[in-house]
Amino acid sequence: MTQIDYYQKLKTLDFGKRIGENIYVLESELEKHNPELYFLTQSIKDEYNIPDYYNIVKFFKASFKISLSYYPHFEEMPHPEIRESMTINLKEGKAKKQTFGEENPQILHRKETFVHPSHPQRDKWLNMTHQEEEEGLYQDTKRIGFKKYWEGLLKDKSLYYKGHTLIRI
Repeated sequence: MTQIDYYQKLKTLDFGKRIGENIYVLESELEKHNPELYFLTQSIKDEYNIPDYYNIVKFFKASFKISLSYYPHFEEMPHPEIRESMTINLKEGKAKKQTFGEENPQILHRKETFVHPSHPQRDKWLNMTHQEEEEGLYQDTKRIGFKKYWEGLLKDKSLYYKGHTLIRI
């Protein structure tokens, strides 16, 4: 695949979490809603021996790269934690693996943005995000992406989760 082909395929992606120049998606959603990009991720997994359980894809729009990451229990946990990531520079053909510790891993927020609008759990996740916004939990976006800070914030506000519902103690 050429760099031009890559950028053309990215233009067809009409869902996903957009942060800066990057788009993040739950890989299983690509299979249903963007087969060309799903085929690309599967080809990369095969070529670089990336395990099938890697479930989040990061498409770089400013460079010819892609990252595949493993967030265990994405659908079950309110804020899944990253465990492993593999970034592939498609121009150079080089891959870099990163493993994350369990002490204070990065966590995901706004899960509904990683999936297509037709995903069966999207509304539940969107409701959770609205609850979190109403509680003022997204004030410090630079720090909320780490488990310890997030847990401390919940404790300070006397909040916890029951499934994907935010509950006040």
